[in-house]
Amino acid sequence: MDSRPAPSARSQAEFQRSPRGTLTQPPLRSDLRTPWADAGLGSPGGPAEPGDGALGHYLRAIRAHVVLIVAVTLAALVGAVAWHQLRTPSYEASADMLVNPLSSDDPTFLGLPFVRDTGDPTRTLQTAATLIDSPRAAALAAKRLGRGWTARRVETAVDVSPQGQSSIVEVTAHADGAGDAARVANRYVQAVLDSRTAELRPLIDRAVADTRAQLSRAPRGSVGAQTLADRVRQLENVRDGDPTLSISQPASPPDTPSGLGLGPVLAIALLAGLALGTLAALGLDLVRPRRLADEEELLTLYRLPVLARIPTLPRRWSKQAKDSPLAIPPLVREGFRTLQVQLELQPGRHRSILVTSASSADGKTTSAVNFALELVGAGQKVVLLDLDLRKPDVGPALEVSPRMDVTELLDPKTRLEDALVEVPGIAGLSVLPITEGDGFPILERLTARLPEMVSEALAVADYVIIDTAPLGEVSDALKMTSGVDDVLVVARLNNTRRANFEAMRDLLERTRHTPTGLVVIGTSPRVVSSYYYYGYGRSDSPVASG
Repeated sequence: MDSRPAPSARSQAEFQRSPRGTLTQPPLRSDLRTPWADAGLGSPGGPAEPGDGALGHYLRAIRAHVVLIVAVTLAALVGAVAWHQLRTPSYEASADMLVNPLSSDDPTFLGLPFVRDTGDPTRTLQTAATLIDSPRAAALAAKRLGRGWTARRVETAVDVSPQGQSSIVEVTAHADGAGDAARVANRYVQAVLDSRTAELRPLIDRAVADTRAQLSRAPRGSVGAQTLADRVRQLENVRDGDPTLSISQPASPPDTPSGLGLGPVLAIALLAGLALGTLAALGLDLVRPRRLADEEELLTLYRLPVLARIPTLPRRWSKQAKDSPLAIPPLVREGFRTLQVQLELQPGRHRSILVTSASSADGKTTSAVNFALELVGAGQKVVLLDLDLRKPDVGPALEVSPRMDVTELLDPKTRLEDALVEVPGIAGLSVLPITEGDGFPILERLTARLPEMVSEALAVADYVIIDTAPLGEVSDALKMTSGVDDVLVVARLNNTRRANFEAMRDLLERTRHTPTGLVVIGTSPRVVSSYYYYGYGRSDSPVASG
């Protein structure tokens, strides 16, 4: 038996007695502040939530485009591996040259371009490095290296670098082969010594000749003659080489190629990929319409209570839901059951519920259908009205067709009950399916008749659920909010456009309508416990079992 009170008794209970003794209908739920709003959760003008601002925007953009960032990072890693495998290996070999500078006050080699001690070891070593890194040495080394080598190529392949506070200048050669690198380095340092010898010999010969001329004029056996004779001997001793430069350590062929190994290359590629992926995500977030990526951002924009969280379904359940639209997966059913319980526990009437959203494809029609199915599964009678004249999807979702054209429904003589269609296999669910409306006049007339339609529906059912157009895109549902007890806003993470959500919020604020709360779709299913399966099998239909 139906334990519900008769429509007439129920209708009487929903009216209040005025001071004059007449019955007046209580104010509709959607025109009042919700208890959550009184507690500070529903005030759109409340303080900003944490995470707002530039950093919050960056984090939301990253979360919204995680797949893009991962793809760019993987591409960078693959590219790094390919480059490492395909690049031509380069080898380095180094030879060391010892610098032995002359004393700055040594008169023996006065006037000759030898390396002298300046008192600053670093400066002295830099001077020696300048002499070693010479075009003349590069040309001589290229000649000795043979075919294919030029002075320019040798200069490119060789680096000369002083080694800190030591007396060593390192000559490093780069080549495609280990043996070639050592050969170039050794040829170059030998060319440095030989070119220095060739450069200094004429100067030394001239100095020897001048000193001998002075010696011939000096008295025999005098101290001056002895000093000049010593200088001649020392000059002749350095005629075949620069005494300030020598090879300390010849180059040996290296065992491994130079450059970074695969590990460091992958580390750099990982960092570069993450950086590029993040920049791409931020750029895409700026170019494309910005979508709300998480619940925190929703509440920052509009501080409404979240009455239900509907997780993203695993692939297996998504396929089952497509094959059998009337079977609600356990995760989804629990979300709408939580919504039902919250509405029932709040004071006031909660029997007519309007469902809207900010953007298209947010899931408002699916939410309206699933909420209706949950209520039916809980033993309630439900009338589901499809008042989205621009895109009526309730009928196709439940596989029912309209009994009459929408224009017939506008006739005051037409009873709503005559237009309702029973859903096959779902006892207790009646639907008003419609076809697309013909312009604004029909919408205005249908909106004007909404209170009457709601009253007629509540006369035969416990709940009336109304599916409307997205309020953030068109204002069709705005006038309808005055004729219902509750307004539910459906938002789908990574789909709801921020601009549409703000437009919807502004419309509701300006018309002083505070929605009862949010239904958020797209949360992570990982937070859902297996406890939700208690009482029925994973593959059972809650509607069928209820």
